[in-house]
Amino acid sequence: MLRTNLVLLEEIRETTEIRLMAQNNQVARYYNSKVRNRQNHVGDLVLRNIDASVSVGRRVNMSPNREGPYKVITKITFGAYKLQDMKGIKIPDTWNVRHLKKFYI
Repeated sequence: MLRTNLVLLEEIRETTEIRLMAQNNQVARYYNSKVRNRQNHVGDLVLRNIDASVSVGRRVNMSPNREGPYKVITKITFGAYKLQDMKGIKIPDTWNVRHLKKFYI
């Protein structure tokens, strides 16, 4: 009796593991179908998140979320960019694409 319960328990665990893997694959497939590749090119205008450029605790409630526009002057790697403002002054740091949003005129 005890041995049959152990065998049954192992079968249930294996089935559950298979179902869990199938569920994870399904969720990953859905997520990957909705993800959009964000890529900027040299010369594009972008807005920069203020949270990324301001130290913690300095933002005010009604202040804007983004600043700019800035011009992409160099693409360092996939997702990392050098920027300059509209006056031609280079921004000292490199900026990741997650902190940038394309600016449309």
